[in-house]
Amino acid sequence: MSPEEAVRLRAMLDRMVKEKEIAAAFFARMAESLGEVEQRRWFRRMAQDEKDQRKILVKHRRELCGNVPTVLPISISTLHDRLTKVARGAEPGLEEALTLAILSADEAFGACNRAAEMVSDRSFASS
Repeated sequence: MSPEEAVRLRAMLDRMVKEKEIAAAFFARMAESLGEVEQRRWFRRMAQDEKDQRKILVKHRRELCGNVPTVLPISISTLHDRLTKVARGAEPGLEEALTLAILSADEAFGACNRAAEMVSDRSFASS
């Protein structure tokens, strides 16, 4: 991988890590805001899944990019920017929150596929 490709991959992985952090925080806030126990459990589980996926991405970033410095600014998606602006006490309803969760997962899937195209290590590819 050329140095330029490594910088681009690092930027992509930095963005994915940041978006996982944002999604985990959003799901945790949703879990706190819901009244029904089962719904809270769903969102707590989604928050934990995001944290676990973030750890995996950090590991991939370390293995694939090594000491490549972060030189490009981290720019997050419009969806994740929206999630950062959801204030405590102003969480969306259950249906909208689930829609946002699905959109977030779709974005992550696409980002993983784009990152996989940049490296020869196929273990990074989503199936």
